[in-house]
Amino acid sequence: MFQDQSPEMSRALGQFLHECLEERGFELPLHVVSVAANGTAHLFRYVAGETHLEAELLAEYDECGMLKLPVNMMITDARGQAAHFAISADRLQ
Repeated sequence: MFQDQSPEMSRALGQFLHECLEERGFELPLHVVSVAANGTAHLFRYVAGETHLEAELLAEYDECGMLKLPVNMMITDARGQAAHFAISADRLQ
């Protein structure tokens, strides 16, 4: 999701996905919507790959080629469960 962003942002997203799957019992496929403060938005679908989750970009709006913090995310699973997560500068430190 954050190929052009910091490793810290990628780690934060990975932790969020892991928490939803392992601790909250979410079921694949997952759909993740992210909206940054500058309006950049992405919609991804995550499915099981052979060794890791695979992401498919379904929709995007790119504002200036970057995500401006904070970035708010919502994740939903195959059963309709939902969770919210925000990545802020404080969370990345």
